[in-house]
Amino acid sequence: MKDEEIEKAGGSKGKRKHGNVKIIAILASTAIIAAVAVGIYYFRQNGSDLAPGHSGSLRVIRAANAPSEYASMDLDEFFEGDNRRNWVRSYVDNTYASADLQPDLTGYYQSVMENTLVLDDINTVCSPLNMYISFSMLAEISEGESRQQILDALGVSDMDQLRGNVTSIWDANYVDTPTVTSLLANSMWLNESVNFNDDPLNVLAEDYHASSFIGDVSSPEMSEELRKWISENTKGLLDQYADDISLNPQTVIALVSTIYYKAGWSNEFHENMNTQEIFHGTLSDSEVTMMHGGGSMPVYLGDDFTALGLHLSDSGSMYFFLPDEGVDVNTLVSDPEIFNVIWRKDSDEHWENPYVYLMLPKFNISEDMSLIDTMKSLGITDVFDPAVSDFSPLSPDSARYAIGRAEHAAMVEVDEQGVIGAAYTFFDVREGGVPIIENEMYFTLDRPFMFIVTGYDGSILFSGIVRNI
Repeated sequence: MKDEEIEKAGGSKGKRKHGNVKIIAILASTAIIAAVAVGIYYFRQNGSDLAPGHSGSLRVIRAANAPSEYASMDLDEFFEGDNRRNWVRSYVDNTYASADLQPDLTGYYQSVMENTLVLDDINTVCSPLNMYISFSMLAEISEGESRQQILDALGVSDMDQLRGNVTSIWDANYVDTPTVTSLLANSMWLNESVNFNDDPLNVLAEDYHASSFIGDVSSPEMSEELRKWISENTKGLLDQYADDISLNPQTVIALVSTIYYKAGWSNEFHENMNTQEIFHGTLSDSEVTMMHGGGSMPVYLGDDFTALGLHLSDSGSMYFFLPDEGVDVNTLVSDPEIFNVIWRKDSDEHWENPYVYLMLPKFNISEDMSLIDTMKSLGITDVFDPAVSDFSPLSPDSARYAIGRAEHAAMVEVDEQGVIGAAYTFFDVREGGVPIIENEMYFTLDRPFMFIVTGYDGSILFSGIVRNI
């Protein structure tokens, strides 16, 4: 893809606080995506270049930006001539590599979801893709066993493979057009008193499209700019959680990754068809707004669940998975069959094509969480202990560096128009840190369900469980 066709990559505006057959949300809403060519602009670390619109105490030392031809178009212009056709052609070419590697990420996806989604009575949501990119950035500034634990958790053998995976995932899951938005952004926030090695910062800027900011980490202004950056790149959807993010006087470097996603249904639901129905949550019954749709569509009959997918305009699909009666929704997270649905790997014997009467609740769920226990469950432990952590690529003075804070927040909203999602991951590296098939079916999502939002390539952008509405 040409540079002029790409939206800027480094600054993109992307704690756990009844029918016959009923289905679960595994919402695989999919992003149609284009490759990102990034322009890297270098500033001397000790220079006086200021971040545009930022306070005087903050300097940009590396910024990743590239203009996008399609982002500036309105809908009519996008559909004029060959604009959309050219974009689709380039996008499809850029998804092949990531689609091929998705089966290799099954173990990672399943481990992340098992460690973030399985609870009893609260809604849970996360972005496995956002965390994958964040863990990869962490691997770039670590070495030895600290790095190896991250590579093992991500299921890759070395850094070359990891960088190739990140490039493929990014190219397949970054798009900014009038019809689909899937914006990824990364940044580094550096302590001005630390003597950094250039190499890892250059790799993060060039391979991860990460912008770099340097300043006084103890100043309220730098923490405020960090929160502002997160808000801008998640469209303000996670401000209630990001408002709690701040740097520490001991912060050496903070790594931040975001995703913002928006796609519309190929066939929108109609508000005048909505009805008020009862959702049978884990805590209590509640009255919810149900959207109604229908038509002939593929339905997957698994051993413990039933699933179907709804197409998203210029994107992929949103899959809904409902556990069979008596099956705990938490067990779906560990069920390998869900990947047969998302990637259509299984034989046709599990698929039928009935006329479906669908009832889907509108919902908006969000959550933030500490990732420390999740990372330790994934085998990533050394980075939290300054006695054994290895951040030697980052600085010659890295003997006592360790992660002091690891946070993740995500949200997903589903309504008549489509799907919106956002997420961020924040790592603070500090000095000394711590059945029978009928031809007609009714699918009513009126009890707890799980959802997964995927990119066109099969990358899992978001996943979650709705237990109460």
